[in-house]
Amino acid sequence: MIATLDFTEHEKFLEYCRQPASAIDLEKGAWLLARTRFPSIDIEERHMELNLFAVELSRRMNVNAGVREWLDTINDYLFEELGFRGNRDNYYEADNSYLNRVLERRTGIPITLSLVYLCVAKRLRLPVAGIGAPGHFICRAETETGELYIDPFNGGEYLSRATCAARVRRAVGHCDESALAPSSPSEILARMCGNLYAIYKQAEHPAEARWHEEYMRALRG
Repeated sequence: MIATLDFTEHEKFLEYCRQPASAIDLEKGAWLLARTRFPSIDIEERHMELNLFAVELSRRMNVNAGVREWLDTINDYLFEELGFRGNRDNYYEADNSYLNRVLERRTGIPITLSLVYLCVAKRLRLPVAGIGAPGHFICRAETETGELYIDPFNGGEYLSRATCAARVRRAVGHCDESALAPSSPSEILARMCGNLYAIYKQAEHPAEARWHEEYMRALRG
């Protein structure tokens, strides 16, 4: 059963979405979105949980290590030790789209697992961006030897640009430059809201679906 959303938090998040795109912070937006369904979330406490991930990773790594070494360590920590994984059994479950539930259950969909990866990488000041490829959100890192794509849904699997382009072509028939371009925070949040819009619409929750449609409209200007 899908829980009723909180109207007060809905209004707060909608107001946040109406800001200029340049003012949108991805992590803050993700937490405000989560509070529309889980209004009692202590954002500062959850923010600290992600801080602790980064602190632990910093403890394990030489600060002078290359980006690829950092990525290897992040993958081992998030996917092997902490157990983050793609939710293949209940892919279209609403909880997969809320950051607090992804952290609690250690499972999610491509965009929210990528969100965790991006939040950690940002704290470590690593050059990692979110890539809103059609049908499957991934990350891209700039390493000393060139770009490297990362698939958090599949345990941090490394992919080449050619492999990603081939996947896009299989999904939509073609792949232009925009398909593998970095997504802005507002674009990522809009895509998360789009996923929830589809879930609530399918579940015949018209009010909740309408709210997420409002978020998408506001984020897309």
